[in-house]
Amino acid sequence: MPLSFYISSPFRGLQQERAAAKRAVVDNNHAYKDSYEASPDPVIETCLKDVAHSDVYVLLLAFRYGTRTEGGAGPSITELEFDQAVASGRPIYAYVMNFILDAAEGMDSDPVGMGRLARFKEKVGRHCTPASCTSLQDLCERLQRLAANPPTISGSAPAAAPVRTFSLEEINRWIASHHAAVARCFEAIPAVQDRSLHVDLPVDLRAAGSAGSRAAKVMLTPVHLQPALEAMGTHLVLITGQGGAGKTSLAFQIARWGLEGSLADPILPVLIDTALAPEETVLQRVRQWLERAIGARRGSLDQDLVAELLRRKRLLVIIDHFSELAEPARRRVLATLPTGLLILTSREPESGIQGELAITRVEPLQIAIDQLQRFFHEVLERKGVRERFSDDDLEPTQRQLRRMVGDKPITPLLAQMFIEDVIAKQEGQGVLAASVPELMLAYVNRISEVIPAEERQQEGIAIEADWVQRGLMAVALTSHWQGPHGRPRLQPMSFERELALEALATVPCLEEPARRQALLAYLLRLRLLHHPGQNRSEFRLALDPLADYLAALRQLELLAEEERRAVAPCDDGGDPGQVVWERFLTALERRPPAELDPMRGFLLALRDGCLERIERPRGATTIPAGVPDRLG
Repeated sequence: MPLSFYISSPFRGLQQERAAAKRAVVDNNHAYKDSYEASPDPVIETCLKDVAHSDVYVLLLAFRYGTRTEGGAGPSITELEFDQAVASGRPIYAYVMNFILDAAEGMDSDPVGMGRLARFKEKVGRHCTPASCTSLQDLCERLQRLAANPPTISGSAPAAAPVRTFSLEEINRWIASHHAAVARCFEAIPAVQDRSLHVDLPVDLRAAGSAGSRAAKVMLTPVHLQPALEAMGTHLVLITGQGGAGKTSLAFQIARWGLEGSLADPILPVLIDTALAPEETVLQRVRQWLERAIGARRGSLDQDLVAELLRRKRLLVIIDHFSELAEPARRRVLATLPTGLLILTSREPESGIQGELAITRVEPLQIAIDQLQRFFHEVLERKGVRERFSDDDLEPTQRQLRRMVGDKPITPLLAQMFIEDVIAKQEGQGVLAASVPELMLAYVNRISEVIPAEERQQEGIAIEADWVQRGLMAVALTSHWQGPHGRPRLQPMSFERELALEALATVPCLEEPARRQALLAYLLRLRLLHHPGQNRSEFRLALDPLADYLAALRQLELLAEEERRAVAPCDDGGDPGQVVWERFLTALERRPPAELDPMRGFLLALRDGCLERIERPRGATTIPAGVPDRLG
């Protein structure tokens, strides 16, 4: 159905942008009105009447406030038009230019106009999510999408509900009152505690609006995030990289900068690491998180206050493990993003994010060979054991780490786990791991062995040492195999209690239900598992690379068991092992690249496990030639 669009903007300096809006409307068989058509009525009266009788209100803003009423003392015509659109309940679409085509006419030079423009932009942000446009082409594409897919208009739109506003003084007072409580709640989260040691490393940084340009290699500091804090509307900081690259650790470090006031005024962090409910919004989840953090009754925190805290970027929302969410859950997050500053961590560079969002992209880089020594020194220093190791002691261990990873990157998590192994060896606890799979198992054993034997009791049951490793491997693989029938996602995911208990039931030493319940509680106690979010029936392995490797090692065991059960050779002379692996690999290779990319961590872990078994065969099972290459 053709609609009537009202195009509102300051006149001077935006002629080309306004012409683009008109063209998009007409191209899609709609009609438009704007402030500058001839009319026998006074201009303000005409404008407000046209806004009230339009179907859709489109606002274009750049660097001018516009013609002011009342001899220059009153609001601009553009702001009055906006107010009329709000009062009339019109659907509002605002586009803010971060570029300028008409430098002579397009900028306010007087401080009064600039101040009023800033306040007007703040007002706009309270009623809609303005789109930040980086070029005329960018604006044209956004306008064409709007005109091609306009909002559904049924009857007259209802008047907008009044929005309570809060002064800066009220915002600062609320932040000061609750800063300590929110900080305590954030730092008490197991995932945050597990990443308390963060070593600064270079990142590839691509600022919003720099699409097509090369990323800059920088040591990320609060200064690099200032444009995201100062921009209007919703701004995403998308941190991407493989498992163990330090995405979550970096997100938490940014959160700590916010808490200590290094980004600007103090900013309070909010962590979302589980899927939203079907009808839940990000704003509602943020509200619930804050209520729990400050000890407020559920539903008692003013939602307009939360929205204002977000809009003013005094809250930093971290949406962790975004790429591991199911597709409907991702869409739900993106559809309900509030105005404000948000961090998303994802294994996927694009993550399905489309539309009119300003995105600063950050990719933590692997540890370069020339940075490895500094990294070792800083971790050992932070752990208080630097004096135990000379550079001569560390050089062979660093060579060992480089041999272990081979052609894979040295990620911060892998390096930290190896340094912990070096410390344990120096303290007389076993031998240094010779492969990444060995390193992962050593990590699990080391955490388990910290608990004295007499204290390894859970719910009246003595936990055997091998239960921890065997049980965790079973749970890791079962969680990886979640997904549509026949299409497991094969990546670290959250899982329900019942799924974990079913996985533990496959371990021979855990046939008794009481043992499974006790071990599950014990794994939580060791913090090898944790509860993401507030749902105590949901679990997740503490570290994604650990989940990938444990799942891969269990998968290798299952494939070996399947090979032993297949006693007859194939008709074509192939051995059972070849048949088992071919079936497994063929099913994987039929999956599209979009499904395979998130599995990369698991497939590389499986490859490492295969290479280890080729170098040091175990039992009668063998890895057929070519399998590691097909895994990546």
